Amino acid sequence: MNDTDHIRYTVNSGAAQIMLDRPRSSNAIALQTGRAICSAIDKAETDTSVRAIVITGAGDRVFSAGADLKELPETRGHPEMAQEHDEQFDQTMARISACRKPTIARINAHVIGGAFTLIMACDLRLAASSATFRIPVAKLGLMYSAAETTALTSIIGPSRTKWLMMTGRPISATTAHEWGLVEQVFDDQEFDTGVAQVVADVCKGAPLSHRVTKALVDTTTRNGTIDRDSAKSAYQTIYTSNDIAEGLAAYQEKRDPDFKGN
Repeated sequence: MNDTDHIRYTVNSGAAQIMLDRPRSSNAIALQTGRAICSAIDKAETDTSVRAIVITGAGDRVFSAGADLKELPETRGHPEMAQEHDEQFDQTMARISACRKPTIARINAHVIGGAFTLIMACDLRLAASSATFRIPVAKLGLMYSAAETTALTSIIGPSRTKWLMMTGRPISATTAHEWGLVEQVFDDQEFDTGVAQVVADVCKGAPLSHRVTKALVDTTTRNGTIDRDSAKSAYQTIYTSNDIAEGLAAYQEKRDPDFKGN
């Protein structure tokens, strides 16, 4: 089986969609799946027609069950092997985070275990109201990696992270929204339309504005502030671009802008 057999990649109306396509394995993310995701991100990032990247799961039962447990038995009794496995898993999530184009998690169903890391790696997270979120590491005798624990704690805080990991209980999409884990929840009947509208809004935006926004927010998240050189680079990117001229002209002419990303 090729890496690409684990996902489906399509492009429509400026949005690339990466669909985890392992429904018989609850869309689990094997290392092979991770390689396929990274390749798809590379492809979307170099495609000038792509303005946003949507990640979702096949079917309507599970968005993803997280790391593929079938790969874990051989690591039992070998902490170094387990750590190496988790680091490879984390590299996939780091590639999603580092993507210069907007990434959107389309959470159509349940999110389990390591799949939290996948949605956290995305810029925006949109959930169906029936989706639930749970981390059953304690029920399996497992642990989250350092990178996964850090990412989750930074979003929902230490107490809520411990609650999810220690109890293994699921939380609803509404609670996930209240905790800041997802940005918006749509009723199941309105999910497809609601997500499509958000994706369309993102695709209409200026690519350079998105790129600079991601860079500045990520720098703030890592360092707590934005250094002068990073700020200067951002201003240089935006205020010498053709996109800002097009945006201002479109505003004056009362028409939709046609951004080119330069």
